[in-house]
Amino acid sequence: MRAVGIERFGGTPQLMQLPVPEPGSGRLQVAIETAAVNPLDRAVASGSLAGLGEYRFPLTLGMDGAGTVIAAGDGVTRFRVGDRVTGQFWSRPLQFGTFAEVSVVQEAPAFGALAAVPDGLPSREAAALPTSGMTALGAIDHARVPEGGTVFVIGATGGVGTFVVQAAAARGIRVIATASARHAEQERGLGATETVVPGPRGCAAGPCCACADPCAEHGLRSARRRTRPACRCGLLGLCFRFS
Repeated sequence: MRAVGIERFGGTPQLMQLPVPEPGSGRLQVAIETAAVNPLDRAVASGSLAGLGEYRFPLTLGMDGAGTVIAAGDGVTRFRVGDRVTGQFWSRPLQFGTFAEVSVVQEAPAFGALAAVPDGLPSREAAALPTSGMTALGAIDHARVPEGGTVFVIGATGGVGTFVVQAAAARGIRVIATASARHAEQERGLGATETVVPGPRGCAAGPCCACADPCAEHGLRSARRRTRPACRCGLLGLCFRFS
């Protein structure tokens, strides 16, 4: 099968011809339909996350993906052949990612989660959900912004930012989102109450309960000045930077 992977940490990802992986006990063999690209993929390739578990080479990259189960190993109970699944394909040991025609993943991944794709949801959208969506939900839970509170989302048009806007709005939280003029209507459609245009000196948003900055675009010190000092929710910064 065709796959994109590395022979060692720090190596240049390349197109490879590899044997189709077979599912062992508790694992699923999935025909990948769509894979999503995340900062985590770069971190895995560089070796920045080498301390999180065991890796085997050649290592197929790709954390997030969606596809159809084509075989199941012994002991699998949640899924069966023909099911469409999406999630983070981080098994232990990590060797088979989603940048391939076929992948193998634990029924319950060592890191992350695997779930059935809702009926009617295209694979392209399903593959984009896992890491960005779970990060956004975790961020909101961690910030503990109450219903009726306000969250200021920097980088609201990015992968994590768009999920933060939607999830916060669904919980009754007022959302102020940074967006260019041409994206402002899109953000309001996702649930933002107000949009502000970022500039070289930052954004002039009013006091808020939490500030989410998925890209560390303006830095936490700048964001802290916009966070209400007396609010128990504090400041939330989400930063993915890997060397």
